[in-house]
Amino acid sequence: MKKFLSLFMFVMCIAVSANAQSGTTENGLSWEVENRVLTITGNGAINDGEAHWGTNFSTVVIGEGVTSIGANAFKNCFDIKSVFYSGNSSIFDDWTIYDVFNGVAIEDIAFYRSPSSSVLSSIFTGYFKANASNEILWTLLNGVFTAKSDKAITEDGDLEGIADNPRIMISISTISVENATALVSENGALLSSDRSKLLLACNKSGSTVVVPETVKRIGAYAFYASTSISGVKSLSATAPALSNNSFNVNRKIAKLALPNNTPATVDAYSAWSGYFTVVQTGDMPSSGTIGSISWSISNKVLTIAGSGTLAYSATLRESCSYFGVNEVRVESGITEIANNAFYQNAASKYTFNSNAKISGTSGISEDATLNLQLTDKVDLAANVNTFDKVTLNRTFAAGATGTLILPFAATAPSGFKLYKLASYDNKVLTFADNGNAVQANTPYIYKNDSKTSWTPTANDVTLGNFEDMYEYSADGWTMCGVYQSKTEYNKNADEASTLWVYTTSEGKDGNGFGKFKNYAKSVTVSPYRVFFKGTPYNEVYNSSNTVNSYAPERSLSVEFVDMDGTTSITEIIIDKDGNISSAAEDGAYYDLSGRRVENPTTGIYIVNGKKVLVK
Repeated sequence: MKKFLSLFMFVMCIAVSANAQSGTTENGLSWEVENRVLTITGNGAINDGEAHWGTNFSTVVIGEGVTSIGANAFKNCFDIKSVFYSGNSSIFDDWTIYDVFNGVAIEDIAFYRSPSSSVLSSIFTGYFKANASNEILWTLLNGVFTAKSDKAITEDGDLEGIADNPRIMISISTISVENATALVSENGALLSSDRSKLLLACNKSGSTVVVPETVKRIGAYAFYASTSISGVKSLSATAPALSNNSFNVNRKIAKLALPNNTPATVDAYSAWSGYFTVVQTGDMPSSGTIGSISWSISNKVLTIAGSGTLAYSATLRESCSYFGVNEVRVESGITEIANNAFYQNAASKYTFNSNAKISGTSGISEDATLNLQLTDKVDLAANVNTFDKVTLNRTFAAGATGTLILPFAATAPSGFKLYKLASYDNKVLTFADNGNAVQANTPYIYKNDSKTSWTPTANDVTLGNFEDMYEYSADGWTMCGVYQSKTEYNKNADEASTLWVYTTSEGKDGNGFGKFKNYAKSVTVSPYRVFFKGTPYNEVYNSSNTVNSYAPERSLSVEFVDMDGTTSITEIIIDKDGNISSAAEDGAYYDLSGRRVENPTTGIYIVNGKKVLVK
């Protein structure tokens, strides 16, 4: 009571607006509109057709002295969201409500009453007829239908369904029971406590109402407004009897699923068939195949596995509807989701464990959540789509080093270092630390000094068509990142280039960095990795003293420079077969150009991969 009155007084005490409007009704009631609140006070009735207040308000406050409201008083007042009434008796009833709010979506309005109740209370109320002397109250509020059953049913009692006003039943999405003496609620239906009568079905879009095999009769108007559900599953081989208007013959339900496909079952349900678009005999399958693709449903989750393109299947669509599928998981190997593959699928969440190409007309709801799990070393598909979350299933362990390129921007842990090509000069290849923020479509060498593993993830990612290869060049060297497995060749000697990869297969240097390996003819690189095109080479002359071919330089120094100026340098020596070894760990001295110094004098040198000052 106090809670409501405080809210009522708050509404009544809104500061006066300069644009306030006011007036008096034919019966002397006062009304005022200010700050989009209409307040009606005084004693008496509002006559039919009185609507002096216009439509520019979202809240209505009706004083306790108002005794009745005539038709069209709030006609076309589409902005109304709340109605407060402080009288002791109801001035609305279920039959006149649509006349009072003619043209307005009543289901979107919250009605408050006091002093009988200080909490939100629905104006939609009615009764079940238990028998001649007992009635069971029901209320409908915000889609929740509650049967307040404190009555017992006698042996000859004939519990009836909803016959008061089926128009408002269309908003029922949930059914519950309070003080359950005569009623129970289960699987989208309201049943008598002995489960012999089905009294009412919900209307939640995409759901399936289950009729237990114990049901002998369907109550009046039980399914009359339940036309948004995907279907009805009956477990009885003997069709329950129908009451007055159990179904609405003018608005068919999607599907009726029967327990078996015997002629007796079909005959038993012949009276029902006219109320459904499809009559399905036999239990719906929970698994199946579509070409080389298999699918299965468990706990309302559809899992799709195999290889190739997922095409539309009526059986799959009907099974998804029948089992109430709300989540879909597409496993690695599915390369494409074809047109209408998910037609009429009500799932709200999709997880793709490979980047299957998704057609724009695949049937996936615009409101569904799309998650993409990219499989490491599996080709990225050209897929113009926006995902709520994208993850590359590749773990960068603490202390690991290698190469990476991502089709989305991401932030690695603090201490995770990303190196980009900076320069090549005098046989020294230099890479500079670029922090821990990964830019999309940018090739990097990484070194994880964060002491924690990392799996790249980003939200709200739009993926589109991508280039065959993303390149970043400096002074004749090029870093090349790929999203599809690629074999690169040295096509002709005139290019005077060589192919390299950054690898730990040859071991690491003293600072935990990998090493560069040369490939004379070709190199194959997996998706989300990087290779290098380099220019250090030796000209090989023939007997005529002209260039006959090119061979990789036999000595190369690689330098990694951190943001704080720390430098790691490794010298690479290539033998005649292209194998590499490192001379940076032998205690020898190298100048800053990577050349070995036999007798170092005063200056800065590289010893075992680190800078040393000789005085």
